[in-house]
Amino acid sequence: MAALVVLLLVGGCTERPPVSAPARSDQARRLLCLAPNLTETLFALGLGDRVVAVTDNDHHPPQVESLPRVGGMQPDYERILALHPDLILLDDNLQGQEIRARLEGLGLPVLALKTRTLADLQANLPVLGRALGAEEKASEALAAFQAGLQEVERAARSLPHAPRVFVEIWGEPLMTAGSTSLVHEMIERSGGNNVYGDLSETYPTISLEDLVRRDPEILLLTTLEPADLPHRAGWERLTAVREGRVRKLEPDLVVRPTMRSLEGLRNLVQVFGEPGR
Repeated sequence: MAALVVLLLVGGCTERPPVSAPARSDQARRLLCLAPNLTETLFALGLGDRVVAVTDNDHHPPQVESLPRVGGMQPDYERILALHPDLILLDDNLQGQEIRARLEGLGLPVLALKTRTLADLQANLPVLGRALGAEEKASEALAAFQAGLQEVERAARSLPHAPRVFVEIWGEPLMTAGSTSLVHEMIERSGGNNVYGDLSETYPTISLEDLVRRDPEILLLTTLEPADLPHRAGWERLTAVREGRVRKLEPDLVVRPTMRSLEGLRNLVQVFGEPGR
């Protein structure tokens, strides 16, 4: 999970302009992906058979487990060169200009995409479709995703009220999701009210005392286990802990903008609509 925190912190620290659509490169048969969210999107577009390598942080879909790995936040350039990729896909929020420049300096073709929000995901689908000769599949995927979002938003509007929600991103130091994070967007779209939505930092560090003061109705965990909280000093002061309103999240469904984000949204709507909220 330490890798999760590194990805979150690096991914949320700077804004960069959107990357324009590349020239068509449907002849690119050997795709190397340096961002797990983009790997998932390629597989969702039916292009998984072209992916020749992924990062150490890739675990979905299951087919990636058998693929070569080329490092994490710092790629193994020698390994990348040895794989002879036709195109390398980067997350412009994660890898940054230095890695992109290094790859291009080695003569490797790069497509860098901004992938922070669900809007970014929707914008990237047609870009990938055009770039890789999968326009029809990308159009279908976009339509399905947008229909899913509308379904989620209708369900969210039907909730009795918007519960006050806290998301634990990391335990020590205690970190949560601010208003510029994808996690915040996921909570709000699902009908919840992020109690730290007033903070502009993407993943701010907070104090337990301040959390107790805000006293959310629901606690969502990404690293801790619900059974551990009553034994952590001070957490018993939280109403959500005393009343058992604590749920564990699968981090990838809420921190990575992919087609599976719909599953994460639906899970949140279900949690927010449980009796007793």
